[in-house]
Amino acid sequence: AEEEAEEEEQADVESEEELDEEDEYDISNETIFERLAAVKYIIAPETREQISTQISKLTSIGGSLFNKSGNFLWGAATTALLIGVPLSLTILAEQQLIELEKQFSLQGEQNNDLLTA
Repeated sequence: AEEEAEEEEQADVESEEELDEEDEYDISNETIFERLAAVKYIIAPETREQISTQISKLTSIGGSLFNKSGNFLWGAATTALLIGVPLSLTILAEQQLIELEKQFSLQGEQNNDLLTA
C-alpha cells in the first residue's frame, strides 16, 4: 500500500512538472512544421486515413490527366506542323500566282491601250 501511495505521489509530481513545462512553453517559438505535425493528433486516425486516401486518388488522377494532356498537346502540335506548314506554303504560292496574273492582266491592258492610241 505504501508503494502504491509513493507511486501515486511520484505520478502527481511528474504531472505537475509536465503542467509547469506546458505553462512555460512559448507558442511564438513554434514553427509551422510543428503546428502541422500537431494537427495529426487532433484528427482521428480513421479520418486521417480517409483524407490520405482521397489525396492519393486526386494525385493519381492529376498525374494521369497531366500525362494525357501532354500526349494530346504533342499530337496536336505535330499534326499542326505536318498539315499546317505545307498548307500555308501552298496558300502563299497561290496568292503569289494570283498577284502575278493580276500584273500580267494589267500589263496586257496597258499594251492594248498603247496599241489603240
